[in-house]
Amino acid sequence: MKRKILITFLVILLILNLTGCVAAPELPTDRFLAEEAVYNYWQAIISQ
Repeated sequence: MKRKILITFLVILLILNLTGCVAAPELPTDRFLAEEAVYNYWQAIISQ
């Protein structure tokens, strides 16, 4: 169940990034760091 939610969440993020629909446009570096933080957070949850 957790894995399905994670995949859905990541797909939604990918679609939003590809279409350019972001809530608050940031500098590319800031956005990359935020995406990296979210990815690492979900990886930690999965690996528990």
